[in-house]
Amino acid sequence: LSEWVAAERAKLDQDRSKKIQELQDEMQAELAQRRKQLAEELEREREKAFGDLRAAHEQELGGERQRLQQEARAKLGQFESDVNSMVGLEAELQRRLGQAEADLAAS
Repeated sequence: LSEWVAAERAKLDQDRSKKIQELQDEMQAELAQRRKQLAEELEREREKAFGDLRAAHEQELGGERQRLQQEARAKLGQFESDVNSMVGLEAELQRRLGQAEADLAAS
């Protein structure tokens, strides 16, 4: 009887150890799957965050580019106006110089 009890106990211990190992293996597999899911979710969130940042940055750059273009157009318009004023002033100075030379030659 004691041999049978010992054999049954050994069998139960073996079954228990086997079930413990199976549960550990199953938990490791579930843990690995969960880690994989979390890594994928993290990657999706990272891509979304970087996409949002990229879009905001591109929008900011677009606004800055537009502002700089408007500023450049305004400066170009001012420059053209200054050049036109200088051309008119030069023409006036040439006319006065011609008149002064004529007045000098006449006197």
